Amino acid sequence: MRESKTITATLDEDLTAYTETLFQYDVGIVLKIEGVTLPDAYEVHFANKERGGESLTSIGNADGVLIPDAVLQTGKPVYAFLYLHEEATDGWTVARITIPVYARPAITDQEPEPSEASVIAQAIEALNEAMAEVKAVPKWNIYMTDDDLIIEEVE
Repeated sequence: MRESKTITATLDEDLTAYTETLFQYDVGIVLKIEGVTLPDAYEVHFANKERGGESLTSIGNADGVLIPDAVLQTGKPVYAFLYLHEEATDGWTVARITIPVYARPAITDQEPEPSEASVIAQAIEALNEAMAEVKAVPKWNIYMTDDDLIIEEVE
């Protein structure tokens, strides 16, 4: 993930949190979630409504999760729902984060550049980072002979 402004949500015992206020038209904001153990890659659904409507999905990793610029363009509060999976066929919402957004005058001289990558690109980036870490872990052959325990590093 590129260098961006990062906001932090610290979940309480009810698994809810409020963050600092962002401004309408902010772009490239990263949300860091604390207070719960997260897997290497996780899903967050962003919406401008707390109930009903539709949401945009972003994939997070240890660095945080990129808030889709589109949800900040409305000037309405952003609701982030942390959604976890154990397997590809299951999933559940485990936390809700409220991000206040201060509405401000529209930018008329330029359109903001969309900074969010597609969900697929974010997932591929997270998987590539995870695979690089796995490849860096040394591999060992361990076996026993009649008299000895043999441990060899595999190259």
